[in-house]
Amino acid sequence: MVGVCGTATVLKKMMSILLLVYLVSNYFADYRSVAQNLPLVPQQEVQALEAISTKLQIENWNVSQNFCSDGFVNDEWGYTNITCNNNATHVTNPNATHVTNIQLIGQALTGNLPAEFADLTFLQEIALVQNYIGGSIPNEIGDITTLEELSLRGNSIGGSIPKEIGDIATLEELDLTDNYINGTIPTTFAEIPLTVLYLWGNSIGGSIPKEIGDIATLEELYLKNNELGGPLPQNLGNLSRNGMGDDGLGLFEQMRELGLQPTGQTFLCVLSASASADAVEEGFLHFGSMKIEYGISS
Repeated sequence: MVGVCGTATVLKKMMSILLLVYLVSNYFADYRSVAQNLPLVPQQEVQALEAISTKLQIENWNVSQNFCSDGFVNDEWGYTNITCNNNATHVTNPNATHVTNIQLIGQALTGNLPAEFADLTFLQEIALVQNYIGGSIPNEIGDITTLEELSLRGNSIGGSIPKEIGDIATLEELDLTDNYINGTIPTTFAEIPLTVLYLWGNSIGGSIPKEIGDIATLEELYLKNNELGGPLPQNLGNLSRNGMGDDGLGLFEQMRELGLQPTGQTFLCVLSASASADAVEEGFLHFGSMKIEYGISS
């Protein structure tokens, strides 16, 4: 009996082992099948990602056509996120997936801002915040016709803002805060649906273009701590129609600090902004200074 029981036990163990081997082999076969059917990043985008990785000295990217499934890393000090979307496919290649969002926050990246971002033709967001990236903003960025958000806050980027950014008909948010950008504010901004425009903390000069007041979609505007001069745009009051009275008042205070002479039209805009911001008392103060400080009669 012992021999028979022992044989049965051995057979039972062997069957269990065979079943386990079968299940494991099927799992890996299914995994390989799924991996083979995953949408692939087009080779042009792979080459662009490789160039970006090299120029910004990104060490944790494993760039390949499977990049969207296994090519990114999060860490406790910053934030890294690469988003792909296989719904945005080429008609000729329905199995392709495309890089749509690149967020590299607090990664201590160096090097110059790569022009190869423009080769990611489905890109909707570039967020390279709080790094050490230098150089200037490449004109080619204006070729990304799908871009909705460009955030380069807190880097060492210099040069002027390319007017080509005004060619991005989809751009809603532009944040260039705390860099070394100079030159002037492009008038082409009026041609795009900006809701957020942050340029403060740079070395931007010249006057504020009157076209800024014509951006009907604008909700947030920060231009402080630059080297702006010239008169305030006469259509500054247009900002109050966007619910931006506070921003209009802030611009006026900055112009006063620079010692710029306001005009009667400027004060009309300021009073309009005061009304929009529910700053009635501040409006009366400005009305008084119009006569006392600047000799402008109502």
